[in-house]
Amino acid sequence: MNTKVIVNNTQTNLIDLSLMLKSGANDLGSAVMLMIAFYFAAPHIANATKVALSKFGKVHSNNK
Repeated sequence: MNTKVIVNNTQTNLIDLSLMLKSGANDLGSAVMLMIAFYFAAPHIANATKVALSKFGKVHSNNK
């Protein structure tokens, strides 16, 4: 068995795999950033909604 052929095939496979993973990571980058933005914005969305709705009309509250 020729070990040089096995090493070359392994290197080629690893390079192909890394290129495939790189393109997948580039495609997911913007989606992940959007999810992170919503995660950190979620606690403040209610306040922003109240301000926006108050400019258009009366804000209804669930507080009794």
